[in-house]
Amino acid sequence: MLYLSFDSYNTPEELPIESLKEEAEIYFKSKLSIQEIFTCFRTINTLAADKKIDKRHKNYLLSTSLLHKINGDDLYRNEEFANFFTADIPAESGIVLLDDDTGGTQYVYMLWDENMTKALKSREGRFLSAAVFLGNIFMGFEEAILLPDGDVLLIEPGYYSTGMNRGDSIIFVMIFLSYLRKRTSLSLVDAELNKTTECIYFLE
Repeated sequence: MLYLSFDSYNTPEELPIESLKEEAEIYFKSKLSIQEIFTCFRTINTLAADKKIDKRHKNYLLSTSLLHKINGDDLYRNEEFANFFTADIPAESGIVLLDDDTGGTQYVYMLWDENMTKALKSREGRFLSAAVFLGNIFMGFEEAILLPDGDVLLIEPGYYSTGMNRGDSIIFVMIFLSYLRKRTSLSLVDAELNKTTECIYFLE
């Protein structure tokens, strides 16, 4: 999370991102949509630092049971996937942190509304991008246009480490956001467990 907590006043010349393969490093540095995510986070953090807005991006820690439900319960997945297209889900950027037994996996996402997508991508529907990190190691990235009729149009090329499949990251974030929209309250991770300066919400 550290590399997404920077604002315009403290951003280093080079972010502390690592990669396991040279091709991953090249992809990360050259992919415009990945840089858009970091620009978005940095802008939000700067506005918050200047007290022009009262919130930063959102960070969520998922319990193991919720993670298994999102990843492994087909009935639940299908229901929440369908709900995504009918629910009033706002534009949002954030980080989904998985429990420690995943090795520190993080999904960094950015969802635009229809107007932003039309203006910036010249496409109908909504734009969603998702980058996957293991700690500070870049593991994968994909982006898609989400159409109102339920179609998910992946924008090629994505980047996938061994074991990752096309569409997995986008679908994961969509199901998570659909679930999140139903929550009426959020609880913060205990201060003794949260070793960062960021607010992290625990979901189970």
